[in-house]
Amino acid sequence: LSFDNLINFTFAGNIGKVQNLENIIHAFSLLPNSLQNKAQLNIIGDGSNLESLKHIANKNPSIVFHGKKLREDMAQYYEASDFLIVSLIDKPIFSVTVPAKTQTYIAAKKPILAIINGDTADIVISNSLGICANPSEINDISGVFKKCIEMSKNERDSFVINNDNLLETVLNNNK
Repeated sequence: LSFDNLINFTFAGNIGKVQNLENIIHAFSLLPNSLQNKAQLNIIGDGSNLESLKHIANKNPSIVFHGKKLREDMAQYYEASDFLIVSLIDKPIFSVTVPAKTQTYIAAKKPILAIINGDTADIVISNSLGICANPSEINDISGVFKKCIEMSKNERDSFVINNDNLLETVLNNNK
């Protein structure tokens, strides 16, 4: 599986209101065309908010809805991505929630774009696993997309090295 020579952002999971995909799509759509032409926002999954999100995306060719995929097929989507998105709306209950996909994304050894506050953002920041944005601030999210698109491969690779280090130490079952 290949997503062309673009910077690929991938969200995978349940597509409901709490995943904050409205803000993500609005933020991505705010990017100038020159940046959108270098990137693709991939949304994989199904859920109650899917049709609404497709309407918000307004047939933007840089936003692709892939539908629901089998769990065993997800590794190829992660591998083809440059950044994996973990996101939740900004509510107190979610600040102490670390979505299971966070560890899946770390294991996939890809930089994480954390559009979330609280414990998950703290893990990403303190371990230099990727970049965070305030889930309530569309301009902040858009700015982080811009930063990611303009980031060098070496900068992206440093996040991958940090994923490896975390997997070998803190997240190592043997230790």
